[in-house]
Amino acid sequence: LWPTFTIVIGSTAAAALPGAVLPWVLLPLASRTSGARTAAARSALLVPFMGGVNAASTLAALLPVALYLLSRPRGRRQRALLAWWIPGVVLATAWWTVPLLLLGHYGENFMPYIEQADTTTATMSATELLRGAGNWVAYLNFGEPWLPAGWAAATALVAIIGSGLAAALGLAGLARRDLPERRWLLLTVLSVVLIALAGYGGAYGAPFHATVQGWLDGWLRPFRNIYKFQPGLALALAFGLAHLTAVAAERRGARHVPGRRLAPALAALLLLPGLAWPYLNGTVLQPGSFTKLPAHWSQTADWLKKHSPDSRALVVPATAHGIYTWGSPIDQPLDVLAESRWAQRDYVPFGTPGSRRAMDAVEQALMTGTEVPGLRDYLGRAGLFNVVVRNDLDPDQIGYVPPQTVRRTLEASGYRRVAAF
Repeated sequence: LWPTFTIVIGSTAAAALPGAVLPWVLLPLASRTSGARTAAARSALLVPFMGGVNAASTLAALLPVALYLLSRPRGRRQRALLAWWIPGVVLATAWWTVPLLLLGHYGENFMPYIEQADTTTATMSATELLRGAGNWVAYLNFGEPWLPAGWAAATALVAIIGSGLAAALGLAGLARRDLPERRWLLLTVLSVVLIALAGYGGAYGAPFHATVQGWLDGWLRPFRNIYKFQPGLALALAFGLAHLTAVAAERRGARHVPGRRLAPALAALLLLPGLAWPYLNGTVLQPGSFTKLPAHWSQTADWLKKHSPDSRALVVPATAHGIYTWGSPIDQPLDVLAESRWAQRDYVPFGTPGSRRAMDAVEQALMTGTEVPGLRDYLGRAGLFNVVVRNDLDPDQIGYVPPQTVRRTLEASGYRRVAAF
């Protein structure tokens, strides 16, 4: 229920997955009965469940695990844990690190053209970091919130009070000297705070924030979205909160304190309404839900499989986020339906600069609504012989291109319609 996860869980589960799996990666390492090799192997075997959608999110979520191992007592067991865990993690992430390295070498570097550090750090003040609401995407509002759950966590009074109080009680628990694993937890908190707040330039911000923002736009750009480090802080604060309520519920000494056992229930009563607010008011679910993919997309995939099994079809017009009149899958229907090859101009160009320029040129030509001499031959030389014109994109989204304009361009440029669904 920490806002760190609530903000993204309804829109991009992959963004929450590394932090959600983090405790399970830690648990085997905390075992007192398993040998070092067994504990490290069990931990590494859970790392693939963090997913491979975003490398920075996975590495940021593994920071508390690395700090846990480094904070173990010096000796043979610590050395053995590190010696087995590090290679285990390398093997557990090879299924996405190797393609990522290949993409970095051969693909186009699109990082300079996406969000910049002054944007990603602008909302990461100390208070927002502590209560888990520093994710800049939560504050995007284009007349209506981009992430309704994020907007609720960032602006709703009950959510602010609940998460702020939860952070305060978590800090109080971390401050107690009887806290188990206090050294590791404080090391995790200090590391995340230093990383997340170093680039903040608002009130009481870091005096060297401009330098850090320059690094985040330069050699540290894979970690530009610093909110990805928040799961480690959320875990530490949750442990602190759990410890504080446990201590408050204990009976100590001969003195009887009425209602002491009710401390956990009281904490839940104070905190849960605010932390669960986006779930209670329904904003945790993104708009655009759907029960199944429309039949016309299945029919399109079947037609392409039958009539275009060995060539690649071009899907137009391009769409940044997969927002349709029937729902918002974000990914494209043909991702799961097509058995033949297809292409489109993606929001993020995972390919070479040449292919991106080629797709951009085609999209610009299709927007003219008039004849484009040589368009058909141009696409044919690229192995794109069939064009799929989608008519079901949401017309209210940013960058919408009317399919009527695309059809006029294609028909004027020598194409003819061979099927419609």
